[in-house]
Amino acid sequence: MSSRVLLAASALLVAGCQLSRTDPHAQAAAVQAKCESQATSDARVVDPHNVDRVEPLYAIVYSTPNGMESRLIGAKLHIKQVDGLTTESVGNALWCHAAQDTLRGNDTCPYAIPNAWVDIQVHPDATGYEVALRGQDFNEGEQILSRAKAYARN
Repeated sequence: MSSRVLLAASALLVAGCQLSRTDPHAQAAAVQAKCESQATSDARVVDPHNVDRVEPLYAIVYSTPNGMESRLIGAKLHIKQVDGLTTESVGNALWCHAAQDTLRGNDTCPYAIPNAWVDIQVHPDATGYEVALRGQDFNEGEQILSRAKAYARN
């Protein structure tokens, strides 16, 4: 009898520990609403010709008792400086672009992948901007990196 209770408690614990995700379309709709009320679109930011290079983006995780492990979680794009734009305005333009592509279902853009919301962070670097595109797991990271490489070749 106690093994059944233990098994039931374990199943409940595992079910309770699963990550809940917000629907990417709901997130995109919320971002899109903000984008419509602001002038955040700038085609120069999302032009693939502005991408200098693409690198894999890794996270360091403590996965074993013996130490750390690197895991692919996305891509890092290095984008050329766009005159008249700040790091914040570049981030806003990319979030708005991601929202549009999520709602439309774009098959090629690295800023939006099917059934997931891509986390976008922009930081200044020596020649422009470093854009980190993060997924929540390896499969999303792989999709983001593959799309980013293809996007930069266009």
